[in-house]
Amino acid sequence: MWTVGIVEGEGCFYGARNGGSFLICVTQKDTWILHKLVGLYGGGITKQRTNDPKKMYSRWQLTGGRARGLAIAIEPYLSPRRRAQLDKVRSAK
Repeated sequence: MWTVGIVEGEGCFYGARNGGSFLICVTQKDTWILHKLVGLYGGGITKQRTNDPKKMYSRWQLTGGRARGLAIAIEPYLSPRRRAQLDKVRSAK
């Protein structure tokens, strides 16, 4: 359930057209959360910059089959808004 809360609040789903790659990401300033996600599910962390150099954040990304599997596991617990986002990504053509 912890993962659902993090993805619900700070996450997103992306997918390439025509059934291409699938991605779950979570963006945070507190990297400990992202490192916990890496430990639980794999994936990687990248640093992201904004126009203000004092405001850095990091992003955890999980792709491919692992991302699809995690999406299936958490889907029943997602809000209607996030489920709609997930459905839109899945149906992209």
